[in-house]
Amino acid sequence: MTVIKNTIVGITTSSQPSKKLLYIIKDFLKILDGSKYFKRKKFKIKQILCYLKSKEIKTLLIFKEKKNWAYDIWIINMREKVSIHFQLKSILLKKNFQDNNDSVSYKPEIILKNFNNKTGKIIFFLLKNLFPFSPNFKNRNVVSFFYRNNLIFFRFYRYIFSLSGKDVKLQELGPRFIFRFCKVFILF
Repeated sequence: MTVIKNTIVGITTSSQPSKKLLYIIKDFLKILDGSKYFKRKKFKIKQILCYLKSKEIKTLLIFKEKKNWAYDIWIINMREKVSIHFQLKSILLKKNFQDNNDSVSYKPEIILKNFNNKTGKIIFFLLKNLFPFSPNFKNRNVVSFFYRNNLIFFRFYRYIFSLSGKDVKLQELGPRFIFRFCKVFILF
């Protein structure tokens, strides 16, 4: 396995991912600046975690396929020793949007809304740590997470400014999905 410098998030899948799952991974890699995909091959998750820990990568996303086009995702934060399990629902990939060019030029602005209860605060913390902190908002890209009833609505937008600079609109670029919260695990 090789690691690029400044990687903060590792991503892996089941041992033989489908094409659709690889498209989902591709969209995540474009949004998560500082992420790297590691082919699972015959490695066990514990081996991957040990490898990432030795390279000082503190977060791992694991994507798993189930029957009937259902997908699970685990976010494992090794520093805080917390893992969260979600199901991915209502998946609409970036390639299905009209303007599906590679528009991620800067780190996106992150909007996390309505993470008020105890579970929401844990999820908020883990989602926030997927993105490198960058207070310089030079970009036009926005990642939005909205939490309601154990569902997290994910959208990726671009700001569109009018010529006068007074009016601002949001253009959805994709991908779009819903995370359904399943469970929090405290590790070790």
